[in-house]
Amino acid sequence: MMISIEYFIFCVTVTGLVVGSFLNVCIYRIPKGISLNGNHGRSMCASCKKTLKWYDLVPVFSYLMLRGRCRDCQEKISKRYPVIELINAILWGLCAYYYQIEWKTAIACIFCSVLLVLSMIDWDTQEIPYRFQAIILGLGIVSLFLSESPTIGERLIGIVIVSVPMIIITLIFDGFGGGDIQLMATSGFLLGYKVNVMAMVIGTILAAVIGSFLLKKKKDEAKVKMPFGPFLSLGLVSAMFWGTYIYDWYFSFF
Repeated sequence: MMISIEYFIFCVTVTGLVVGSFLNVCIYRIPKGISLNGNHGRSMCASCKKTLKWYDLVPVFSYLMLRGRCRDCQEKISKRYPVIELINAILWGLCAYYYQIEWKTAIACIFCSVLLVLSMIDWDTQEIPYRFQAIILGLGIVSLFLSESPTIGERLIGIVIVSVPMIIITLIFDGFGGGDIQLMATSGFLLGYKVNVMAMVIGTILAAVIGSFLLKKKKDEAKVKMPFGPFLSLGLVSAMFWGTYIYDWYFSFF
């Protein structure tokens, strides 16, 4: 039985909302070295340590019903939780809309979720755990056998076209972290060089704009700690959808 694209997008979006709840667990547990397989117990309130009931774990809706507070201790729940869930749902919906009912939708959804988790961890800790680059590399290997685009040549160029200049800049000026370089190398293998170049351009522009805003707001450069991973991730998501078109349009003038 064929399903409509509208229904497909709806189902993928709802699934993204549910998966977003798990992403919150990853963001909280991975930097602390806590297992994700349930050996450390079910989700609990960070304040009173009470185990949460299933009806308090419904993405977004439980937060709204509880008015952003723990049912037991009434301590405020971070707004980050529903925001992450909503962002992941939106990203998955965009993937379904853009790629339609194709295997690329699954690859893109997983990629977006990985970028979302690593961005939040990088923002909190200024580190990107190596497991995320490994997942992106795995996605690239899987997609290599499922599609002729990007070609193997474009993927191999994608590995080095951004990461090598980043390495050179880092050796001279200590400009980038190892996690940022590995992120762009593995993403280049997944997406190809055109998307990777545009992702770097977009990420750099976003970092410059937001960094300037934070500097003006805090008026103390020493206190501004701004990891590059979240901006690279924003660039990668944007370029995944529109990067090739922008790249081809720009170079059509030469």
